[in-house]
Amino acid sequence: MSKIVPCESNGDVPVVCCPTSSNCKANKIYEHPSSKRPAHVGEFPFLAAIGFKERRKTVYRCSGALIADDLVLVAAHCNKSRYGEQVTVKLGKTSINNDPKDNSEGEDVAVQNVILHPNYDRNSFQNDIALIKLNRTATPNSKYIKPICLSANDEHIIKKFSITGFLALVDRNHRTISNWTQTEPVEEYPFQKCKEDYKALDTEIVETQFCGISPNGTSIIQSGPVSYHTSDGNTFLYGLTSYGSSRVTHIPDVYTKINQYIDWIYAEVLRF
Repeated sequence: MSKIVPCESNGDVPVVCCPTSSNCKANKIYEHPSSKRPAHVGEFPFLAAIGFKERRKTVYRCSGALIADDLVLVAAHCNKSRYGEQVTVKLGKTSINNDPKDNSEGEDVAVQNVILHPNYDRNSFQNDIALIKLNRTATPNSKYIKPICLSANDEHIIKKFSITGFLALVDRNHRTISNWTQTEPVEEYPFQKCKEDYKALDTEIVETQFCGISPNGTSIIQSGPVSYHTSDGNTFLYGLTSYGSSRVTHIPDVYTKINQYIDWIYAEVLRF
């Protein structure tokens, strides 16, 4: 059974965490990015690169977050690429193409199955969340491979968010897979203002989503988890990249809000 249990409390609300709360600690707190920058080796040990089999080779199209030794949380819209389904998850690496500067000890683990949220809507991107069950547990490695923790109640925490992933924009019109993990600051955008902005584009924003904007407007990291550090050094997952507006550059990006799905995650874990 996957080891994802309440291991401490936030007031009366349990924190969904790793087997012990010490596993929530970041290896090292680096400077919060002021703009997009390459990640340090080992800076994001929870980051998972999602690989798809395309034309006889593995291509990495999305980024997710390891939340237990054999579970990855990812956006549901990343379930399939143009040519196929998810087949592997790369863990523990800062470079997905074995850059010699990346001396981390990573591994590739095959995908056993993917569980989409039952209310995921492919048109509106509501409930854009899925679980990837790996076919084995990841090799324990506290330096390069470590699950991130989830909080059921983090609304009151003042957070400096970072979005992290491999899929980045070269410019506003083209996407490319970055060989090296990129990270970028994200500021939470006023919810009502976001609803109004997207209403003008005939799109509904709901309570299970939040909006964020980078210093340059639309984030150039197009797939990945949004995380934050607490003052005691713990790292928590706050969101997953869902979508942005390709029509208007000043409109914020939309993310799936993880604390709205704690019950669903628990229920699915209990099925394994």
